[in-house]
Amino acid sequence: MKILNHKHYPGGLASGILIVLVICMALAGGCTTDDNDKNASNNTPGNAMVEKVEVIHFYTNQQCYSCEILGVFANDTLHSAYEQELKDGRITFAHMNADDEENQKIVEDYGVTGSSLWIGVYTDQGVFRQEDVLSWYKLNDYEDFNEYFSEVIDKRLKGDLS
Repeated sequence: MKILNHKHYPGGLASGILIVLVICMALAGGCTTDDNDKNASNNTPGNAMVEKVEVIHFYTNQQCYSCEILGVFANDTLHSAYEQELKDGRITFAHMNADDEENQKIVEDYGVTGSSLWIGVYTDQGVFRQEDVLSWYKLNDYEDFNEYFSEVIDKRLKGDLS
């Protein structure tokens, strides 16, 4: 198999970089699992009173670029749109190394298997935890991510877990 360098790509180095970025975005979906159902409570609250929304960006010792950007985008969205809720403790946000032994209890509670973005909703009826898999598909456009993730957080704050 012949390995190509940037001179072999149509359009030169720029096209080569674009191809690598597209491949990285496609592989980013591999950093997550599709095991959402095992962590979603069967008795999810309908009109539950939300006490707190917890957002955790889990990462591992070896992060890909997309895994890092996921944390940056989530952090920026929360700190720009939900400053008061963060100050009040109604929303909490953390970056957490899933490989760190000291974090193993929460990693097990959430069912984390790798780099991921999780939302925990604490209500008067219990806790609902779910991985936000769709956020990975928004990483190529910050504004799109910001709009999507803000809608998710707004829904969770209102007790809408759909």
